[in-house]
Amino acid sequence: MRQVKLVLGLLFFLGLSQAMGQRLDQSAGLRIGATSAITYKEYYRNGKAVELLLSGRYDGVQIGALYMQHVPLQFTFDERFYAYYGVGAHMGTERYLHSARYYNNQGEVRYAFTNKRYFAIGLDGIVGVEYRFRDMPLSASLDIKPYMNLLGFEHTRGQFWDMALGVKYRF
Repeated sequence: MRQVKLVLGLLFFLGLSQAMGQRLDQSAGLRIGATSAITYKEYYRNGKAVELLLSGRYDGVQIGALYMQHVPLQFTFDERFYAYYGVGAHMGTERYLHSARYYNNQGEVRYAFTNKRYFAIGLDGIVGVEYRFRDMPLSASLDIKPYMNLLGFEHTRGQFWDMALGVKYRF
């Protein structure tokens, strides 16, 4: 069942990328930060892009996709800076670890621990800056990717400051 959901999700995002028009450029690389990932991005006309991510977070694995808009930044010293922003979604597994302190009937302190694995689905946003090197097919980026999870339909978890550095090979 999990493999069927994965295949259907990938087919949806590949169909979305085909519907957007002719591909102009591609890149693949690493996002290194709170949520590290292996990434693949396709750039399209008018600064649009779709990025697929395979990431690990909270002792689990997620796949995600982001639809992004790139805007050239007009610096006088270099025209290879781009700002980008976008939205997307992710799904995968995560571990929920929680401890709670309580008092039993005799007034003694006790601890309860929860250690469960959940299927997580959620929404992502992204805001960042990318630099495309002139003489080599590389780009470097710095971004913030806030996300909100719905964990096993019992717990909601989110993080705003999911900051990372990215390095990608462009082809």
